[in-house]
Amino acid sequence: MVIRMKHNRLIPFVCLVLGLFALGQTGAQGQAANPDYERPAVFTANLGSGISLYRAPTAPVNCTDTSCPSAPSGLDKCVERPKFCVYYTTASISQTEADWAADVVQDYWDRFTALGFNEPKYSTKLEVHLTDTTDCNGGTSWSSNAMSTYAGCFDVTLLAQKVLGHELTHRVQYAHDSGGTAPVQTKFLKEGTARATEDNWFTEIDHWAAALSHSSFNSEVNNYLLAAHNDITSYDMRYKSCLWWKYAMEQYGITITEPQRGIDFVRQVYNQNTAGYSGIAAVNQALSTMGAGTNFDQSFKQFAVANWTKDLTGVPNGSYNYIDEDEAGNPGPYGPLAPVSGGTIQVSTSAVWNNVNLNRYGLRYYQADIGANCPIVSASFHRDDDGPAFYHVVTQNGSAFNTHVQGSGLDWTQAFLNDGITKIVAIAGSLGNSSQVDITLSCADPVLDIKMPNSVAVARVQNSTKFLAQVLVTNGSPSGPVVAGLTNSHFSATVNGLDAPVTGGGFIQEQYWLLIQ
Repeated sequence: MVIRMKHNRLIPFVCLVLGLFALGQTGAQGQAANPDYERPAVFTANLGSGISLYRAPTAPVNCTDTSCPSAPSGLDKCVERPKFCVYYTTASISQTEADWAADVVQDYWDRFTALGFNEPKYSTKLEVHLTDTTDCNGGTSWSSNAMSTYAGCFDVTLLAQKVLGHELTHRVQYAHDSGGTAPVQTKFLKEGTARATEDNWFTEIDHWAAALSHSSFNSEVNNYLLAAHNDITSYDMRYKSCLWWKYAMEQYGITITEPQRGIDFVRQVYNQNTAGYSGIAAVNQALSTMGAGTNFDQSFKQFAVANWTKDLTGVPNGSYNYIDEDEAGNPGPYGPLAPVSGGTIQVSTSAVWNNVNLNRYGLRYYQADIGANCPIVSASFHRDDDGPAFYHVVTQNGSAFNTHVQGSGLDWTQAFLNDGITKIVAIAGSLGNSSQVDITLSCADPVLDIKMPNSVAVARVQNSTKFLAQVLVTNGSPSGPVVAGLTNSHFSATVNGLDAPVTGGGFIQEQYWLLIQ
């Protein structure tokens, strides 16, 4: 008898034939003086097309002639509405723009309540300040009864609309918050959800063609994909975390209509703030309440994969993709993500990264192209400490998804028979604490050596009998390094010329123990 492999290596033996076969396919931000204020946008061109009118222009009204709260210094004109007042000066804001801003605030206010959110937090009347500043920014704070948008935002109509909506979203968050002298909300939750939902309130923002030219959800997504190694829950990543929030909205929200897809997930998280939960705890409570069957840590792991597989064809299901990115009218693709390249690997050449630091809730991506001499592709991970590291491996044929596996632990290896694989991507991340790992992407030229049964320890079989075979797989020769990471499905067997299914087994003591029928 012989041992036969796909690569035509023949090993003489008795009674049993084992071979390897290929797997089938399966299926605006904080200034130093006040962290509640938004980061200024940088203008390189005026992309606006003029202020859209919701009503005929009216004459400016002095704030002293209204029932609005006392005007802040320098803003002496007011547009009064039942629950808020817009303050401005005609030196920088026209009456038409002020009336338009009041209509925008009212539209957002009505939209929030129609979607089941609490009204924005206010006392008597909310003060909306259109400040006499030439750049674009905005802000609000927990302890104030005011929000601001800079006059410079009005150079671009939809930019002004977006900033007004973003700041009013913070007022909605405060209305859900159970904090007393300080909010329970973390910046990860506050700014992450405000940025993520910017394109969930109105279609014109969702499809804003110039979004990537300004501080926006889309531009912040690209910023995250360049900095995914940082802790996504940290203060510095508070805006960039919007990508995880968008992913969670699509995966766990029940609302699927546009542009408000998944907004019910955000509302449920805010409800947990009302109950006193903060940050990740609020997320976990919301996921539990919605019956999602997952938690933040597990979601973060799958999010890590989707950031790469979103650009591949043939992914198994929606958890590997972003609906918003594929939606007609989206301003542009997310990213792309750029993994660290290990070049081309083959039997004699591996890609190795040692002592890789993984920040808490940070992600790192590595890739290698597959050379001509690579019968088996392998990814190996070794954890240098006791951190909560986790790993993913994705293989692909061109731009088509091939295989995805995930693991964790001190040492974890996964191998794949090369059935046309052109690229392998290794993803390493950490959960609640940092980790340090070593990563190797390599190729193997497999040799099979059946240790049992043998001429001394024979297996006596008949139809339906099950017996155990112990097989050593090495790289290049019977004495070469052991090839780990294969699964039972990689092996086939024949007994006396008859197919004998491999029905179970595992990798034990550096050998594959296969239960054969």
